[in-house]
Amino acid sequence: MATIRKDILDAIVDKTGYSKRHVRRIIDEVIEASGYTIPNKRVGANILASKVRVKINEILSTDELAEVRRYLSEPTVRSIPIQLKSIKSKGRKTIRIDESASTENRVGQLLEENRRLSENLEQLRTEIKSLDRRSSLEKVAIPRQMRRYIEKAFSRIDQRSFSEAIMNCYRVSETLVNVLFSFLYPSSRDKKIKHEDKLKRIWNDEEKEKKEYPGIKVIASLLAIVLWYRNKMGAHTEMTPTEEAARTCITSLIQALVESERLGIKVGPRIRVRRAESIKNLTEEKIITLIKTLTSDQLKRLIQEVFDEVSMISGWTQVKDSQNFFDFIKYAIKERQKERTQLFEIFFDSFFPTSIIYGRKELLSTLRELVNIVSIRRWIIKKGHTDTLVSELVRSRSFDIAGINTEIILGFLQCLTTEQLNTIIDASISNDQIHGSYRAKTNLKAILAHCRGKVKEDKLEQLRNKLQED
Repeated sequence: MATIRKDILDAIVDKTGYSKRHVRRIIDEVIEASGYTIPNKRVGANILASKVRVKINEILSTDELAEVRRYLSEPTVRSIPIQLKSIKSKGRKTIRIDESASTENRVGQLLEENRRLSENLEQLRTEIKSLDRRSSLEKVAIPRQMRRYIEKAFSRIDQRSFSEAIMNCYRVSETLVNVLFSFLYPSSRDKKIKHEDKLKRIWNDEEKEKKEYPGIKVIASLLAIVLWYRNKMGAHTEMTPTEEAARTCITSLIQALVESERLGIKVGPRIRVRRAESIKNLTEEKIITLIKTLTSDQLKRLIQEVFDEVSMISGWTQVKDSQNFFDFIKYAIKERQKERTQLFEIFFDSFFPTSIIYGRKELLSTLRELVNIVSIRRWIIKKGHTDTLVSELVRSRSFDIAGINTEIILGFLQCLTTEQLNTIIDASISNDQIHGSYRAKTNLKAILAHCRGKVKEDKLEQLRNKLQED
């Protein structure tokens, strides 16, 4: 993975909100997609990144020429051969920047090459964006219901609901993986195996790839792309969902369907209907009845599906219409005492860490109610998840959420470390959504009393003054 100088990497992370790993991955993709191989990858990554995708040149405090000069003047840098992958009609092309040339000339040649590269990549992006995968979809024989999900993904892109488009692709890919796995491993058909574990097994099966079904690794890798985007931008939105990501999911999914048809793998007549969608229309009584009648495995799957639906909420009106989803999670964990901690673990691990905005207050309200249950409180302490609760309080984005978060923390005061208590006090001083929250004030007074002797008195006094000001 590309090595980027720390201050540049930090600047990109601050500007874009991406993780460091994701930034490095983007730059790797740019270098690989361009068809260039650069022996000095650290220099190449920094120079190329300044022109493509992450636009480092807009973030750097110094001008681009000065930055490039600095890299070229380092003693570890020799001449940088930039080799274009061979093309049948043109043969191999090599551009060599001689170290004997002046710095200005070397900089000029590099920037000109980067400019040309940037133009080619932009043209390629435009072509990909305008490519309509519907023509490929029409040639594939798939069930009507599966086709409807893919068409729905296309329409969600048009409506700019990218996370929902990704989730619709994932639903189809989930069915395709099940079909493919049953086809390849009939003896494992009735075994309960996770979606990602099925993909791993298909991917690692060298014997079937080489002897029986050449191309199954391609299908697995295409469907793994959909799974990755679902985890990062669909279900949990750790990263901002984008149109490019949604289109990539559709393209990967359709190509996987094409490859499956080539191998003679027939997709079943029906895609599994997600019961989560029907919960919206149930009464409270029917929700509780449903929870009592489901098997343990069915309930676990349904809670995950419900959370997937919650993660796709994209407006305050939808939050109000989705109240049954929040009630379902709460009642399921309360009613099923035998599987209570297992169900709560699914909820907790799905919720943290995510950047869900719409419905976050409702999910936190559910959490506040559930942590009053002794077995759940013990589970959080045993698993060391109090850090997660403290971090959630620190990030409080509204007065209401701050009130809920401080109330949750009250139940864990006795087991918090001195470091965690200091973090809470510091955040309460600096975050006006916490010290300015009417609902949080009473809770903060209790927290202040508990922190006496554990946190420096000047900090406690500073928070007391903040509470009095508001």
